Amino acid sequence: MTLRPKQRFILSLLSIIISCPALADKVFLKNGEMIEGIVTQESDSNVVLDLGVGSTTISRGKVKSIEHAGDDGNDIIRNQWQKDYFLNKQNVPQGMENISEGFKKLAASRADLIRNIQAGTSADAGIIRIRNEIADLQKTMLEVTLKLRTASTNDPATYNTIVLDHNATSAMLTMKHDELEKLNKTSSNLGGQISSYLDAIASYKSEFNRKLEEYKKGKENAASTFLFEKIGEKLKGFEKECIDFNVPFTTAGKSVIVTAIANNNISGKFILDTGASMVTISQAFAGRASLSTNNTGKFEIFLADGSKKTVPSVSMDSFQIGDAKVGKLEALVVPSGPGGGMDGLVGMNFLQHFQVHLDAANGKLTLRQLKTK
Repeated sequence: MTLRPKQRFILSLLSIIISCPALADKVFLKNGEMIEGIVTQESDSNVVLDLGVGSTTISRGKVKSIEHAGDDGNDIIRNQWQKDYFLNKQNVPQGMENISEGFKKLAASRADLIRNIQAGTSADAGIIRIRNEIADLQKTMLEVTLKLRTASTNDPATYNTIVLDHNATSAMLTMKHDELEKLNKTSSNLGGQISSYLDAIASYKSEFNRKLEEYKKGKENAASTFLFEKIGEKLKGFEKECIDFNVPFTTAGKSVIVTAIANNNISGKFILDTGASMVTISQAFAGRASLSTNNTGKFEIFLADGSKKTVPSVSMDSFQIGDAKVGKLEALVVPSGPGGGMDGLVGMNFLQHFQVHLDAANGKLTLRQLKTK
């Protein structure tokens, strides 16, 4: 019988599959499940299975049968594990432990920071929402208080209803202030975490390159070369997430002055102020940007002469200096700018999203941001 080309191909493929050893031992459980790995120990009571990222111990009473792959299959799967789980302690070559552990710490810091950035972004939006809710509650509280002052105790039902409204509004205000305090803590911690992580990348890269140069001068081996290559690739990926924005600026005395843009189209002159907790804008700038202060939160601030003043806040869809941009940002609206024709201050609720580096001698202001998918 003459085989057609397609039939010959299928038979060849089957012969390859049949001749290849299984790539892992298979432990079949009595409940119908199957676990793959390398059996490292068998006894009358337990079966120990290496999974590549650790081992698991299975009670012998739960095991229906074991299908062994043989030494060739186990060798293949071990080699694959070394590539897939190259940071696992058991797969790290001798002398590479510090490089491996350092990278794992860096990766863990990155994962924590990404979670915190997401939480911080959510917190910023929550802060704006809760401050507006507090402003509404404060108005309600004022109305209820006025009613309570004029209410007659001769009408107990009406009086008690007003008292209940007063107590409920007071309790709600307390709850909202507590929520606001928690969100402020989440948001304010972000700036330091970003700077720490970006510093950690630079520090680890320096140590990694030093170790790599030392390694190249000595006797190389495949496992260590592979680890250097894999970590190097990952490190480059981390670095690509760090975006630098070079921001033009001028100076007036000790003040650093930048051009800021609100809501993508209204620009003004602002002073960079790491001592200000929030961005502040003048009433004139708020008017140009069509930012209404109706039904917004109120803040107590200290003016330059030491006096206190209650000012409103506004929510901007975006705020940027140069190409460094943050969406949904709150700003305080003050009667006038800080002087010298300035429209306001760039405060920490904007700057905390970046690592700020000012090289006044060379005229460079760099804002570095972590950008992940």
